[in-house]
Amino acid sequence: MTWHHVWKFRLLLAALLGLIAIQPAVGHGLNHVYYTTAWSFVLIVTIYAISDIRWQRYVGWGFGSPILAGVWARHLLSESTGAKFQLVVFGLIAVFVAIVVVLVMRHLVMSEVTADNVAGAICAYLFLGLGMGMVYAIIESVQAHSFQAADHLADDLSDPIRRPAVLTYFSFVTLTTMGYGDMLPVTPLTRVLASLEAVAGQFYMAVLVAGLVGIRVSRRGIT
Repeated sequence: MTWHHVWKFRLLLAALLGLIAIQPAVGHGLNHVYYTTAWSFVLIVTIYAISDIRWQRYVGWGFGSPILAGVWARHLLSESTGAKFQLVVFGLIAVFVAIVVVLVMRHLVMSEVTADNVAGAICAYLFLGLGMGMVYAIIESVQAHSFQAADHLADDLSDPIRRPAVLTYFSFVTLTTMGYGDMLPVTPLTRVLASLEAVAGQFYMAVLVAGLVGIRVSRRGIT
């Protein structure tokens, strides 16, 4: 087994952390093309990470290829057309992320607990936050004012380019139940989704990640 196969989830974790780190800078000095490149890299590493089985490889490229084409085609379209096209891409990303989370969790349940698989569990958690951020961005784009933001975030929320970043921030704040209060869901749909995300985030960390780490520590103690 090659080193990059053993480290596949750790590579994916590094790519995800890099994407999340640069996301707030989009539209604030960071060229959107660089951000698209970072997303493309994450998609490719994700497809590689879930491609142990042939059918999973087909699923990965089946969703990943149109997403890659879509995120780059956005730069060739006019602002109005691109904004509508972006919603389709966000939808594909949300579905793809949901599939990836299921596949990663399936792999974790069926495999031996290793350091790389613990990294995979963290990757799935981060994908939950990113995926819900895409869902929130779709909702806000279709139905404006579904979220209420403080003054320093209101401009980002109204900008189609920066909106995904600020709603991804809201998603992770909700997922971790930090609750800063600088952004609030104000429609019944967004409140329900935010509540479900908060519950899912707590159960995920308590049951899966803590369980994997505990099993690994106990096995190391036995050996």
